[in-house]
Amino acid sequence: MKRILLIATLICSSLFANAQKKDSIPVTSIVKIEVANRVQIDESFAIELVEVLSDSRCPKNVQCIRAGEAIILVNIYKNGEIERQEKLTIYPTSIQKNVLLILSSKLTKTTAISLYPYPNGVNKIELSNYCLELTVLQ
Repeated sequence: MKRILLIATLICSSLFANAQKKDSIPVTSIVKIEVANRVQIDESFAIELVEVLSDSRCPKNVQCIRAGEAIILVNIYKNGEIERQEKLTIYPTSIQKNVLLILSSKLTKTTAISLYPYPNGVNKIELSNYCLELTVLQ
């Protein structure tokens, strides 16, 4: 009888412990970073879009042999201090995992990245109009 009571107690405490772990629900946020603006991702991690170095993405409504890419320059901040500057390549058809890792911290995980506006082939995009959009899981 004591054995059954001990086993039941262990099972209940195990279920209770697992239920406590699952209470924290991950939150997904869309973070928009305009040129020359720094955005705080978490309490110690921030990203600044410094410049769009090149944008050779295939314009909308145009058939291209290659999809092209955009190359951006970002500053990565840790605890308010610039830690490093990174040159990142953004492909419109795929996401490179190393880019997502660079834009993630210990407390957050970047799961998607986009650069707007997308070229239309008619108007040149001014640097000040660019916006880096990140999907961040906290």
